[in-house]
Amino acid sequence: MTDTQTKKGLTLEGFKLQYPDVHKQVFDAGKAEGEAEGRKKGLEYFKRLAGVLDGDNDLLVECYSNGKSELEAIQMVESKHDKNARLDGDEMTDEQLIERFNNSALLQEEFGGDVKRYIAFRRKSAAGRVKMMRATVIK
Repeated sequence: MTDTQTKKGLTLEGFKLQYPDVHKQVFDAGKAEGEAEGRKKGLEYFKRLAGVLDGDNDLLVECYSNGKSELEAIQMVESKHDKNARLDGDEMTDEQLIERFNNSALLQEEFGGDVKRYIAFRRKSAAGRVKMMRATVIK
C-alpha cells in the first residue's frame, strides 16, 4: 500500500495527485459555496443586530465588528439608554418599548411574547428594583 491509498481506497492526497483537475473543481465549488453561505449568514446576523439596535449605526458597527450576540447588543442599548435616562431624565415611552419589543424576536422569546411583562421589567429596572446577574452567552 502506498501513501496515496488506504485499505478503503484512495486518500485525499492520492486523489489530488491522480485527479488534479477534478480536485480543483470540487475544491473551488466547495469554496464558492462556503463563501456564499458565509455572506448569507453574515447578512442575516447583521439584519438581526440592526433590528435590536434602533438605528444606532455606531453601535451596530461596534457590535457587528466584535461579533456581539443579539442579547449582548440589547444589553448595550439598554445600558446606553439607562445612562442617558439618568443624565437627562428621559425615559422611553410605552410606545417606544412596544416598538422595540415587536422588532426583536429575542425580546419576545425572553419575555414569553408578553409585552406588558417586558414594559414592567423596564420600568422596574429603570427604578433600580431589578438585580441583573451576568451570564455567559454562547453563540
